[in-house]
Amino acid sequence: MSRRWLVLLIAALAILLLAGRMLSAWYVDYQWFAVQGASRLWWAKAIDLAWLRLIVFAVVALFAFLNLFAVRRSIRSLRLPRRIGNLEFSEEVSARILNRSVITLSIVLGFLFALPHNDWMSVDLIRNGIPFGETDPYFRFDLGTWLYQLPLEAHTHIWAMIVLLAITLLVIFLYALTPSLRWEGGQLHVSGHVRRHISTLAGVLLVLLAWGYRLDAYELLHEGTGPLGALSAVDHRIGIPANLTLAMIAIASAVLVTWTGWLGQTRVAFVTITIMLLAALSVRQVVPAVGGRFVTADNPEAQEQSYRGIRHAYSRRAYGVDAIERVTLADAPAFADALRGASLWDTEAMRRVISGTRQGARPNGSVGWQGQDGRLVAFALEQPIGPEGVDSLPSWGINRVAADVTDDRGAPVTREDPDAPRVLRGVLVHDSAATYYVLSDTGRRIVARSLDSFSARLAHAWHLQNPSLLNTRGRESPARLLLRRDVRERVAALYPFFTQGRRVMPVVWRDSVFWTVPVFATSDWYPLSQPQSFNGTDVRYLQQAGIAVVNGHTGGVTTITAANPGPMAQSWIVRFPELFSDAATFDMSFLVRLPPARDAALLVANVLAETGLRGEFEARAHLPIATGDTLYSPADAAPWFDRTTNTVSFTIPLLEPTEDVRGILLARGGADFRLRWMRSPTNGLRWTRVAAELQSASDSSQTGPRATRPLAGPIRIVPSVDGFVALQTQYVVRPDGVPQVLLAAVARKESVSTGRTLMDAAGLPDPVVADVPVTPEDFRRRVNALYESMREAMRRGDWAGLGAAYEALGRLLRSAPP
Repeated sequence: MSRRWLVLLIAALAILLLAGRMLSAWYVDYQWFAVQGASRLWWAKAIDLAWLRLIVFAVVALFAFLNLFAVRRSIRSLRLPRRIGNLEFSEEVSARILNRSVITLSIVLGFLFALPHNDWMSVDLIRNGIPFGETDPYFRFDLGTWLYQLPLEAHTHIWAMIVLLAITLLVIFLYALTPSLRWEGGQLHVSGHVRRHISTLAGVLLVLLAWGYRLDAYELLHEGTGPLGALSAVDHRIGIPANLTLAMIAIASAVLVTWTGWLGQTRVAFVTITIMLLAALSVRQVVPAVGGRFVTADNPEAQEQSYRGIRHAYSRRAYGVDAIERVTLADAPAFADALRGASLWDTEAMRRVISGTRQGARPNGSVGWQGQDGRLVAFALEQPIGPEGVDSLPSWGINRVAADVTDDRGAPVTREDPDAPRVLRGVLVHDSAATYYVLSDTGRRIVARSLDSFSARLAHAWHLQNPSLLNTRGRESPARLLLRRDVRERVAALYPFFTQGRRVMPVVWRDSVFWTVPVFATSDWYPLSQPQSFNGTDVRYLQQAGIAVVNGHTGGVTTITAANPGPMAQSWIVRFPELFSDAATFDMSFLVRLPPARDAALLVANVLAETGLRGEFEARAHLPIATGDTLYSPADAAPWFDRTTNTVSFTIPLLEPTEDVRGILLARGGADFRLRWMRSPTNGLRWTRVAAELQSASDSSQTGPRATRPLAGPIRIVPSVDGFVALQTQYVVRPDGVPQVLLAAVARKESVSTGRTLMDAAGLPDPVVADVPVTPEDFRRRVNALYESMREAMRRGDWAGLGAAYEALGRLLRSAPP
């Protein structure tokens, strides 16, 4: 008896610890969302999950109970062998215990199959999603049905098949333990009760097959048999009708198999199932191959043209190509301003230059770009490591580099910003932060849970398995616990319904750092759309919802919404308005520092090249292939500072089949997330000719022996009112892997020139880097250069450029030596 009580005590303690851990996890999670102002999100997730799992539990438990109770009905009595000392006897199990066992096992199966279901977002979209107001051309479903309902339905169908298979195997196993199903005399003996039961399960299987054929008909609209999953004429005229016909035949077969099996006509049931399987095989394999001969016209290309047109139209809607704004070269800056905004350093080259520039520090996040005094500057945040990083709140450094100039050796030039700090203090949330942080925050600036009560300390200590959190002695104010310090983890928790961009980009504004991550509404169920790869995942729908902004010092998170995020993203914005912000509530000097979503722009550029713009019927375009070293690919080209809007932008060229530049897709930074399309002028640049001339000009400009092989960066296109300008930088790599600029080349429609910098190649004076302190000679040189920039800006009417040069001159005068 004592041993039994000991086992029960250990089991009770184990259950208590497990329940405590679960309850503490729920409490800590809820408190985190409440502190973030997102308690409605936590409750919505909890309620949707509860409904989803409750419905699955009820259905599975009821289905399991009906089947297990049917097995129970076939058992008249169950005797188990027992032994007391040397006496052996059989003990009959009472009917009450058998019934309780059936109920218990049904409940356990219901729980086991309900817990894996976690697609609460589809449940919420089905309940609250905003309709698209557009339908597909074949089934006439609202596009919201495809994105909201069908993913959950397909997932449920798979689990229904798994449940049916598992319970069928369990039923057969239980029947095999009884005389109702046995192998005797080389034959399988099946009782009438078992035959009726198995026939009913076969009917349920046919119903699920009918459900699957219906989903297969829908799936042809986003995963057809044409190129890249396109819907073809065979899919439309044969595949869809055949699958829907199979679904109806499967329903009729389910009724017939259940009825004939119940009456004992097993041969009819067997023949029906065999015919059903042969029909399915014929529809899947034979009918498309044979029927294709009858639906294929004499000119297959003309026949498929209408399907391609529909595919292009839905692809343009799915990826926002129809929302691209068309602009002209008249909106572009003058040639000198366009070149002043261009970066001499490519992104990968700049990353290698900036990384590891200071001992005891490492860069955190991606390379940031911003405009400063009308020029482009790259910067990296340096996180202390080693002994310096042990401090509770170490000071982070900011390494700023002028993106458009080099020194005499081709090395980068440091660029300080007098209006911004050189170090950042108190950076608590950053990229790849690995653990939580306990701090005292008397000002209550940090968005973290206060451990001001014993229950809060106990729950967090239990959840984190850290008993030291219970100790509050030696603290002047209640401790605050900052969880989810990693930027991506924090954004994913608050916006689980969005897909994040590939880069965590820093923004330094005033004395603070903000981490920015573009977020997108994505789906793989948008019909008739061309699939694209985004962050390693295939998508058929992508719309930018906005850009998530995380305060690196306080942990506060919000998302600046796009003007037209699409119905799917708009559903979440309306559902949880407290998680989103309008751009009008932010300072304009902060908004212009927001980076563009480069990866999404590349995806849209691929779709634009394939489909073209609405109303423009042209040959298929393509993006340039790699023109330089693979380390400096066109997919990671340098940005361009648009002086007309004071934002950092990226340009993506699209080429004609003849390799002429058709135009550029402009992804502009700031809070206006719209993409711009700028068409090339007549007789513009030809990519292959420009690439050859740039390479030839670079080769002819190099003199003397080459210590290392030069690496050519990608060709970049920047717009100007005079036409497109092609730029390229060549590098030499030092033994430590850090690149240096060898030369730069600038190509216009009529000429190609090279120089030490882009400005030098174009015959324009290099801009002046206003570093401080300066020598008197350097001071006079910089004043004269800025004065010339002001005169030139006045001459061309560039008031923004005049103001930037004036501000730079004022800062330089204030920093003048006495």
